[in-house]
Amino acid sequence: MNRRILRYLGVCVFAGLMQAAAIQPLAQPVLTVTSATSTSVVLKWTGATSELFEVFRRVGTTPNTFIGITGPETTTYTDSIPDPGETYQYLLIDPTTIPRTQSNIVIVGPPPVGFSVAAPTPASVSMVGDTTLYGRHISIALDGNGDPAFAFSDESNSRNNGPTDIYFVGWDRANYKWKTPVKVDSVHGQIGNDTISLAYDSSVSLFGVAYTDALANSPAPSVAKFAASSDGGATWTAFNAFVPPNVPVTSGTSLKMANGKVHMLVSDTFGIFYLFGNDQANPSTWTQTMIPNSSIGLHGVGPGLYDVALDSNGQPGVVWEGGLSNPEVVYYWRPGQTVSATVMSAPTPNTGQDLRMVYDGLNPRILTNVPVGPTTAQYNANLWLISSNDHGLSWTQVSSLPSDGNRNLVAPFTLAIGPQGQAAVSITDNGGNSTGVVCGEPKLIRSTDLKTWTACNPGNSVAPALSTNFESAVFGANGKLYLGFQHYTDLYFKGEELPGGVILWREASTASGLPAPVVNTGGVINNAGETPGVAIAPGSIAEVYGLNFGGFANQNSLPLTKQFGPGPTSALITAVFINAVPAPIFFTSTGQIDLQIPFATQALPGTMNGSFAGNSDVIQVQVNDSLSAPVSFLHGTTSPGLYAAINLDGSFQPSSSIAAGGLMTVYATGLGVTSNQPADGAASPGGPNLAVTTAMVTATIGGQNAPVSFAGLTPGNAGLYQINLQVPSGLTTGTYPLVINAGGTASANKLTISVK
Repeated sequence: MNRRILRYLGVCVFAGLMQAAAIQPLAQPVLTVTSATSTSVVLKWTGATSELFEVFRRVGTTPNTFIGITGPETTTYTDSIPDPGETYQYLLIDPTTIPRTQSNIVIVGPPPVGFSVAAPTPASVSMVGDTTLYGRHISIALDGNGDPAFAFSDESNSRNNGPTDIYFVGWDRANYKWKTPVKVDSVHGQIGNDTISLAYDSSVSLFGVAYTDALANSPAPSVAKFAASSDGGATWTAFNAFVPPNVPVTSGTSLKMANGKVHMLVSDTFGIFYLFGNDQANPSTWTQTMIPNSSIGLHGVGPGLYDVALDSNGQPGVVWEGGLSNPEVVYYWRPGQTVSATVMSAPTPNTGQDLRMVYDGLNPRILTNVPVGPTTAQYNANLWLISSNDHGLSWTQVSSLPSDGNRNLVAPFTLAIGPQGQAAVSITDNGGNSTGVVCGEPKLIRSTDLKTWTACNPGNSVAPALSTNFESAVFGANGKLYLGFQHYTDLYFKGEELPGGVILWREASTASGLPAPVVNTGGVINNAGETPGVAIAPGSIAEVYGLNFGGFANQNSLPLTKQFGPGPTSALITAVFINAVPAPIFFTSTGQIDLQIPFATQALPGTMNGSFAGNSDVIQVQVNDSLSAPVSFLHGTTSPGLYAAINLDGSFQPSSSIAAGGLMTVYATGLGVTSNQPADGAASPGGPNLAVTTAMVTATIGGQNAPVSFAGLTPGNAGLYQINLQVPSGLTTGTYPLVINAGGTASANKLTISVK
């Protein structure tokens, strides 16, 4: 048996159903977060008998710090936080008890560093078999706390002439998790190449989404729509914002909101229209202005050929491209002007593919791939950032952005400008050879001065290769980057093992320069029995083997935390993600982690080390900002592993024999979900409401049925199950194998039972 795990869990040697019901977890206050903003956190606790608690806070990787003490009859505490970009952990300790009673730990803050799944692909979409239809047209915006939110489409129903659904998903800072996606609206047919555009107006706490809709039985978009939410995205109201005089609508939408005003672009086949008005009013009250010269040579097809942006004063500017004229022209226009200014001209009418604009303070920055050099230029020689440093009065070509070796970079692309003037461009990598290539795919090209650029993937360790591009990008107030993209199953793209859906990547606050952790292939095993190659069930205690996992540390009390250290120094923090869900950790060392698999873990369809596996989970280990490549392991709804069998008198098998017909308790893990299920890493409940397995559990000793009177989580422990059973009365003196079966799956290891 694994004595280290039994020691961590504080297992007492008791047996029998009466003893199981009597074992009670330590009394502790239940700590929750009632609200969390960019400036403060409000804590609340229940179930406490003490009138005095010390409040501790941990910021990022620093040690726990005492921040206050609560008075009698107080059950709340408000903490002012200095940095909304940091993650905070809170803990209550009762200083009057020996040993000190402590609460559970709560985590507050923005999404975790690295990758997280904002909206997982639903099982119903995976069953259809085309996961590319969920999470398309992703648009990102920051909410009032500076946390990311997404709008995107689900086109899986459109395969059968059904509607396309527009969804919104935001981050829940108080509960440190992504909210459940909310449907914004349904539109006719697939959106196709048209865009969805998400914006947030902090002055009135309003989200807005712009998108297009086809009339019934019409293949082309014919109406531009605007949906608004004033309750953080929980509910939405949709309006027709633009019914064009010249059907159909083309080239999608672009939306920005600030200071109570909406700024929206949409086009028909004859020109581009700028919509302006109160973002809380019905769009029927908005003004509609055709942009000067926009009827000349408008593309009429494809997304992103115009864009609206707001400067630091909230004033709009518009960029657009006339792609059928000779020469091809990129134009810039500010509302109120009578003409559109020429930003740059191309020598030939070779149409560009995408166009983006962002303001750096009051100065606009434009990204375009309109060709300005020789038409024979290869690869991404036509990708340019052009800028104005006098508020748009004159323009200077800054630089041609670099490629990663000999690679071809094409649209769609994104442009983000940070608060210190830094820039990030993401772009699709779709061809060329491997000469000089040092980065994965897609490309992320970055600069701190708009002059010197580097092309590489996000993060301080190599990010996994993706078959999709980073569709949306934005810098947070702390100057760190957020990237949003769709991920889907690609059976031919080896190594691509992130979960499917809408994915966020968040840049770390500081680069640690640590080597990337490495999870061994086949390195995730059941902690009980430690049998390689066996599936792992939700709620199980598991071991993970690899390299660069941090330092030696263990947790000797519950609940278990999910960001664990400090290792040899207070600066080393280890976290583990199972299907992007953080896992509670018992123990870390440089080459081994012991953890509990989250109960919510669901099997992922898709690849497992490059081959199809419909019953796999994906693990990633993170040490500070350094993230391992994802590795798959087998998923089982139940997958028992056995620790020890203990006689009613507390003696261990097989050292001490038991009489036929006697009672014993078997300790195990991997029996799956339960009734009255505790939170991940938390102590299991005691009687009378025990956590009982939902799967049927049976036992045999020497091939004979051993009646089971109880099977469930051991009270006061995390991830540890117990089975109370009776030894078959017909057994004679000897030793026999014990096998536990849960939900039709037999234990991978067997225990030896000595009968006298």
